[in-house]
Amino acid sequence: MRFSGTSSATPIVTGAAIAIQGVRLACKLDPLSPSAMRKALIKGGVKQGGDRSTAIGPLPRILPALKETNAKKCVAKLEKAASAPDQSAALD
Repeated sequence: MRFSGTSSATPIVTGAAIAIQGVRLACKLDPLSPSAMRKALIKGGVKQGGDRSTAIGPLPRILPALKETNAKKCVAKLEKAASAPDQSAALD
């Protein structure tokens, strides 16, 4: 069984979208609309390389996608938590 194209894109994009919505809710922000989520994922993603004849879109990156929304303060807290030596810093 080959895992590529939309077969692999769907769970990756879904996971990124769920993570973004979860962070937004934890930061007491409203969830993104589908169109706003699409825009954030595209702008924050990495352009597809390699064989572009089967283009499926950019690879999502969660923190850059969040930066494309109004969650900048929360993103700053996440980045600080990620750089903490014990990586156990909380969002709040």
